[in-house]
Amino acid sequence: MQRLKEILFKPIDIASLAFFRIVAGMLLSAEQINQFFTGDYLNYIQPRFNFSYLFFPWLKPFPETGMYALWAVTILAGFFVAAGAFYRISTVVLFIGYSLLFLMEETEFVNHFYLYCLLCFWLMFLPAHRAFSVDVWRKPELKRSWTPAWTVYLLLFQISVVYFYAGLAKLHEDWLLARPLKLWMSYKADKPVIGGVLAHEVTPWIMSYAGLVFDLLFAPLLLYRRTRWLGFTLAAMFHLSNVLIFGLATFPWFSLTLTSLYFSPSWPRKLPFFCKFIPAFKGEITPKPYAFRYKNLLTYSLLTYAALQLFIPFRHFLYPGKVNWTEEGHKFSWHMMLRAKSGFTNFLVIVPGPQQQRFSINTSDYLTENQIRKMADQPDLILQFAHFLAEEYERKGHKHVQVYVGSQNSLNGRSGQVFINPDVNLAAEKRSLKSYVWILPLKEEEKQAE
Repeated sequence: MQRLKEILFKPIDIASLAFFRIVAGMLLSAEQINQFFTGDYLNYIQPRFNFSYLFFPWLKPFPETGMYALWAVTILAGFFVAAGAFYRISTVVLFIGYSLLFLMEETEFVNHFYLYCLLCFWLMFLPAHRAFSVDVWRKPELKRSWTPAWTVYLLLFQISVVYFYAGLAKLHEDWLLARPLKLWMSYKADKPVIGGVLAHEVTPWIMSYAGLVFDLLFAPLLLYRRTRWLGFTLAAMFHLSNVLIFGLATFPWFSLTLTSLYFSPSWPRKLPFFCKFIPAFKGEITPKPYAFRYKNLLTYSLLTYAALQLFIPFRHFLYPGKVNWTEEGHKFSWHMMLRAKSGFTNFLVIVPGPQQQRFSINTSDYLTENQIRKMADQPDLILQFAHFLAEEYERKGHKHVQVYVGSQNSLNGRSGQVFINPDVNLAAEKRSLKSYVWILPLKEEEKQAE
């Protein structure tokens, strides 16, 4: 443990951490600004019902004016973090803002949104404002040329986990047969200049295996000095191609920023404007006696966090069936762009009694198109909406309301299959971390069982 502490708390050049703060702050603001260009902000303010995470059913979007205020404050906090202005307060506001936006609407889940929340949390504890910042200009005594090594190692660990687990998730039949990319590339044939190449039958195969190898070798290539430039070049090509083909908002640029941290911590000093504002790093520095009084607490906190990040992506093995079909254990596991799904879910509300009443639900009366699309293949979201409908009809004076669904999905080009057991009253089913027995398995699995 003592050796680990020496590694974690060894002083290193603060330049790369300051560079990360500047770019990350701007990109975190840009990500929220982008919500208004994509129309995703409407998922918070338009629908009559918002989906929530299991342990946060009480957290709902604010009224419309409150939501606009939340976005404004979050965007402003990102710019303040980039400038290193009132950094400690700004990072807290940024973390709260991102966390609220993440938790208020579950259909907004994407892996990079989750990653940003994790990084916003750690930004509160990183001394990234002690160089090239407004805070240093305001209070020169804050200026420092060094930072504990853990502040950079933590960021490297996080991005390495993202890529490695993304690679592991690709080691399954559908990806190895290029099924998702065959579908996606067939939709890209009309893209200017590159459409013909993308639609070629060989392209999905090349992209599938190149993506698999890249994800698994991302960290090793960048950790080894002799292959570092090769790794960074491949990363740049990978992310720029994703920008051209898929867009993906700010994530490619954020990832490249994190990737730059694999180089020497002093590399940003080669940028002219950095040299003028960051004091020279002199190598060995002896921190003040009180500077690391919380070494033990921080070390164990980092180890606990690392253990969680390494374990959580494997939790889908605790559930039966294929995770890309059942979605159980899919979130928070760095399963990125592994499945192409299409389908529908229809809801039927039944009020039992001598004169049974049946109500066919028009989901667009309650949800946005994006919510409807996301809900169609996610059992927990289907269950949430079923509970909402039961409560809605009970408020109208009906008793013992039952909710059934007709749901069908296609996974990675397969023929459509019934997804949810149509004979189960979902109004009577509880949300939990347990597997939902009313999810019907892929027919392929049934054949194997026979």
